[in-house]
Amino acid sequence: MCDRSTVGHSVRVHDRRVDPDELRWLIAERDLSLSEFAVRAGVSRRHLHAILAREKVPTERMVLRLAQALGVSVDDFTVVDDPAAEDGEAA
Repeated sequence: MCDRSTVGHSVRVHDRRVDPDELRWLIAERDLSLSEFAVRAGVSRRHLHAILAREKVPTERMVLRLAQALGVSVDDFTVVDDPAAEDGEAA
């Protein structure tokens, strides 16, 4: 059976998770401090730090705001969330 949420070229935001390393790199590439980026994205600095530390999972809406604040696609700092990979299973 085919999982329709991953068919085609685009993947819905809720099927993805933030890659904190990529997000940090994109922020740094724009020469922004985390505080400046938090203001641009409309998120508290504390919440942004929690996302980067993998302590919080951002909502779909927040992921879209982060992408917009960076001027990039969600695909640029997220990865497909594959529970099988976390369990050590091959795809």
